[in-house]
Amino acid sequence: NEDGVEIRPIRELYNLQTVSTLESIIGFRYTGNPETIREIILFATKHLGKAYDFDLDLTSDQAIYCSELVYKSLLHAGIGISGTEWVAGREMITPEALVRYMEQQCRAKGEFSWLFHITKSDHVISEHAFWDDHLR
Repeated sequence: NEDGVEIRPIRELYNLQTVSTLESIIGFRYTGNPETIREIILFATKHLGKAYDFDLDLTSDQAIYCSELVYKSLLHAGIGISGTEWVAGREMITPEALVRYMEQQCRAKGEFSWLFHITKSDHVISEHAFWDDHLR
């Protein structure tokens, strides 16, 4: 958002109507090595206060967008995600690419576990059972 990188409580994200223009939010947890988890968190928190990257420029760290923060935090910890895409003439990581990767890792390695999927539809917030909606 226009405030840049900040930490928000999950409960706040339940109110998508006033907090965000997003239609849904999906949460995953990395379930691997605790040291890797520490590296992911340390790298991500170094970006607190950084401006939001409205240009969606994956090649620069001057500003950062949400999917880019997740992508680069995982990459820094040695978790390489394939699936960057060329959109409007530039390389970027999309939320869809991150979700596809994490879903695959849930099934293949158990490297990530699903936490929640919150959607906004007609001003109604609902949670979905991930395994029912995505993996069957």
